Amino acid sequence: MKKIYIGPIIGITSAVFLAACGGDDSANTKEKNIEDAAKAHGIDLDATVDAKGDTEKLEIKQGASRIGKNLDLPPDFPADVFISSDWNIMGTIPVPTGGYSIQSMSSDEADVIVKLVRERMIAEGWDEVSSDSPMPQMSRIGFEKDDRMASFNVMENGATRMVQMVTTTKP
Repeated sequence: MKKIYIGPIIGITSAVFLAACGGDDSANTKEKNIEDAAKAHGIDLDATVDAKGDTEKLEIKQGASRIGKNLDLPPDFPADVFISSDWNIMGTIPVPTGGYSIQSMSSDEADVIVKLVRERMIAEGWDEVSSDSPMPQMSRIGFEKDDRMASFNVMENGATRMVQMVTTTKP
């Protein structure tokens, strides 16, 4: 499995944003400038810019993995695993044992996120098997269903919460 190195990607993504700032102000031109700048560095990136010129979505592709802003869930992501449509999905990475690791950001409070995850997962037939807060800034909750497991980590990140979800088959 290929490793994804976040540091260089963030640096190149910053350069891509700067490249999009000059010249023609149309959304299509800005999208093309962003994508061309990434391509010049060997990065497969798709950008979506709104009519105001703000970047709505960025998607850096490396194999089946995706890193960016406002990503879609993978087409084969399990329908019975809850991911809120309000969360800004920043990473989708396949797990070698079958499943995914999804990283996202939410403006909801951590206790609201945990409550919503618990309600929705149980409604989908998942059994809650663990829940704790190993430190004040982090909450964890785990579920099992059939031969699968799903775990959620909710971490404080200033004004937002980072939500990491991993689903996989049981060992």
